[in-house]
Amino acid sequence: MNILFLKRYIDSAACQQAMASMISEDSVDWAYRLSEENYMTGVNLAMAAGITNSAVKGCKTLAEIIANPTALNILVNNKKAMNIIAASETAMNVVVASSTAMNALITSNIATKAVAASSMAMNAIAASSVARTAIGSTGLAYDTIKVSSMAIGKYVIGCAGLDPTGYDDMNAVIVSSVAMNAVAANSAAMNAVAASSTAMAALLASTIAWNIVVASSIAMTAVAASSVAMIAVAALSVAMTAVAASKMAMTAIASSNTARAAVEKSAAAIAAINALSRQQKYTGTAASGTLQSGYCWVEKVRGGNRPDSSAWLSVMWSGMFSGGINASSSEVAANRFAQNLAWSADSTLNPVQGNQPYAVVRTW
Repeated sequence: MNILFLKRYIDSAACQQAMASMISEDSVDWAYRLSEENYMTGVNLAMAAGITNSAVKGCKTLAEIIANPTALNILVNNKKAMNIIAASETAMNVVVASSTAMNALITSNIATKAVAASSMAMNAIAASSVARTAIGSTGLAYDTIKVSSMAIGKYVIGCAGLDPTGYDDMNAVIVSSVAMNAVAANSAAMNAVAASSTAMAALLASTIAWNIVVASSIAMTAVAASSVAMIAVAALSVAMTAVAASKMAMTAIASSNTARAAVEKSAAAIAAINALSRQQKYTGTAASGTLQSGYCWVEKVRGGNRPDSSAWLSVMWSGMFSGGINASSSEVAANRFAQNLAWSADSTLNPVQGNQPYAVVRTW
């Protein structure tokens, strides 16, 4: 009889009103009260978040809410409800295990902000392959995560296969050689780093961490493909010096249109390459040597009748010309390449004896 009376009271409007009066404005406080999935019912969440819709109230568990499209849509677009869920480890574990829930979460600005602000939520997301796959390295959810050192740090670590609970933010990742070696060896982790100005700023602030990236072909491929990363790298002399000293890193840069564009616009980047590259002059009649690598770039090109021989033209790369130059190129091939470069500056030029077109080519 007492149990029946208690049930009737719990279901009554008077009880629900009494519970509503106890609701704290602090969503984290409510997350602790509703921390177990069994208590994260539609009725409890509705009361805590001020939701009146019956689709939410009718669900007995958070899993049922996720399975109900109407209830799920209401939930991910309710700030208080999402703050409660983001602060609950149990609730987040339910969310990240469901591709349905994650697909709804990543389309909601409210939901993404809630999880990006919670270390509890980011630990769950970073540790879940389902969640990481949904977020990727583009889109609304990633754009929200990438500006937070805590969120992007944990996300990157999760992509690298390490435990996110051991790293508070991106700075903690940078100072750990174990973490940085794991990140540099993982394309998903490096793609996430390269697309985040917050992560790149932390990375480039550490010579040790940046050298780990420069030594990794996986890492440099990700950096070279990202305009965010390359603009930051090209503007920093120290970073570009490390790149210019590595043939592997320079090859990654030369192989990417995005990277080349960033380098061409940066005096610091060009100066760093110049300082560590080999300079060779090629004319239309004789070559002073052969190029020894698969990529090269042209410092300047002079036309046969152009008096301003010191004028700079836009940097041009061998990838722009068919065939390019490789290790087996002969002096004849190198000479023809240079002559083509010289003539490409102005196809109307006519060579003048003793003043042939030439190209100054730097290789690595």
